[in-house]
Amino acid sequence: MRGNNCFNASGTWRTIGAGTCDHGTQTYLAGPTVECANVFVLPDGNTRSSCRSQDVIRTLDTKAEWGRYCVNWRYVTRDRQWVMVRDPRTLNRGGWAYIKLTALDADRGRWPAYDERGTCPPN
Repeated sequence: MRGNNCFNASGTWRTIGAGTCDHGTQTYLAGPTVECANVFVLPDGNTRSSCRSQDVIRTLDTKAEWGRYCVNWRYVTRDRQWVMVRDPRTLNRGGWAYIKLTALDADRGRWPAYDERGTCPPN
């Protein structure tokens, strides 16, 4: 099971650090989600599993909003509730946010490795 994108298509792990897999890997949303600035990841890797209203960056409810919406995924929280992504549409605000795990393909084996697709095109 892929918990982060620091692996090659062959399944071997990449070294984490500058110039390796720090920018995330492009993938497309498969369902609705909220982008949240903070889900309070605890030291054990679990989260509060909710997003406070003041932490919402954007909500993507309809297929018109999330269909063909590209994000660069980086890692899944230990409690499997959230995925850290970089959204090229919000780079002026840092770009990093958490989205619901259910917003991505349910078959995590189909999630791209770091060297398969690169990052999302700039918007």
